[in-house]
Amino acid sequence: SDEEARGRREASLSATGRGTPDSIYARIADLDGVTSVKVIENATDAVVSGQDAHSVQVIVLGGTAQEIVDEIWASKPAGIATYGTSSGTTTDASGNTQTVEYTVPSAITIHIRTTLTTDSDYPSDGDAQVAERILYRLANGLTESEVEDGSVVTGQGLVGQDVLTGMVTRAIYEVPGVVSNTTVLIDDVDPPVTSGNFAITDAQVASYAIANIDVL
Repeated sequence: SDEEARGRREASLSATGRGTPDSIYARIADLDGVTSVKVIENATDAVVSGQDAHSVQVIVLGGTAQEIVDEIWASKPAGIATYGTSSGTTTDASGNTQTVEYTVPSAITIHIRTTLTTDSDYPSDGDAQVAERILYRLANGLTESEVEDGSVVTGQGLVGQDVLTGMVTRAIYEVPGVVSNTTVLIDDVDPPVTSGNFAITDAQVASYAIANIDVL
């Protein structure tokens, strides 16, 4: 029966899970719709960066809340608390209701600006191409074709992944005819004013859009 099948699946998951951060990461990342995961373990006797002692925090982007909660409970070590800014309930093997905490990362809108010097090899739509290359290099899981044909104009990075000026610069020079560029500005305000890498915390994710990339 369906109920027996579910019970067998839960038993098999419990048997194979090791309760390590890597194991929890792999199992959450395998859920449908999940695009990025970060697992933070606080094995100390003290609160660290706001996270309770002897707890595990799963920061997950995408997926279904109930599936995430069920999987965290099935994979976390016994006696270790969960921690996060969101929560849900699941039923354990004894039929008891358990509350599981996890964190949905905050999306940080990123604005990027650079000014180029170009030569005759620079295409007429070069500014648009540069913006597309930047989006492709920074966002997670996009293909070149869907960005280049304009079917995708937004994207997100990985959970806790900083925005690196080196990746932006690499993207700029992938378009022919670019001779030089000014300092790349990356910020969460428009227009951007900060140079250098932009830090993203563990509980954040960078959010990108072609409309927020200025090529001058």
